[in-house]
Amino acid sequence: TDTVVSSTESTTATKKATEPRTGWLHNTVPKARQKQQQQQQLQQTLRGRMISNTMNDNKDISDKKHLLYEMKVKQRDHRIIAQPAFHANGDTQFVVTEHKISVPIAYDNQEKIDEKEDKEGRIDVYFSVLEIVKDDDIGWWKSLNNKSPKERAELYVKKIDLKDANGLMLYLQGGPGFGSPAPVSGLGLSSTGSWAGKALLGNYYERIILMDQRGTGKSTPITKQWLEKKYPDLFLLDRQDDKMNTQTLEEIRLSFNVTKNEGEKVMEAEK
Repeated sequence: TDTVVSSTESTTATKKATEPRTGWLHNTVPKARQKQQQQQQLQQTLRGRMISNTMNDNKDISDKKHLLYEMKVKQRDHRIIAQPAFHANGDTQFVVTEHKISVPIAYDNQEKIDEKEDKEGRIDVYFSVLEIVKDDDIGWWKSLNNKSPKERAELYVKKIDLKDANGLMLYLQGGPGFGSPAPVSGLGLSSTGSWAGKALLGNYYERIILMDQRGTGKSTPITKQWLEKKYPDLFLLDRQDDKMNTQTLEEIRLSFNVTKNEGEKVMEAEK
């Protein structure tokens, strides 16, 4: 009898568990739980809106930075103004490229110049790049002969694909008012003939940049009379010559899309 009763109770419990819940009482969610669900739904909605707004804001910032970058690239107008020149030293082949970029006269007025794209507020700076040619790259270098100055610069920057400036040596003449020495006749290319040959042939550096600083060599001549006539207030910046030269060097770094390494950032922060 006990066995029959237990079996009957078990069957009844199973039937109740499988029967659909009906009636207003069974289908009503407890108020506390209902409130909790509503709060969770609201939080998810707000979180979604915040993420969407953040993404839109970041996109706006990114678009502005991209436009500013494109504008600066256009104004810098990086060009390789002549065909690559080859020079042999024994079994080693060197190549020299002549570069020109446009830089602002006064960096303190950069925003105004950028907005107006005022070409009169900019000057040209020239620099040469001396490097060793790899045997399998000679064909590529010669292919630049049929390109425009702007195309040469774009292809060159893409080809060398610099991630940092560790393989570059930047030579500054130091004065008084002279441009950099000629890459070949003024330096010599043997490992014992000059510091340049030693730097490249000794694998200390991959490229040497010889820059004609503002107003020297091939760079746009600058005289006090010319500046006073064109920019009467410019000599208020006399004490900022070092700053302007430093920023001009930055323009060369940016021409090659080179980012600063962490060591440089730390040194700047300590100044």
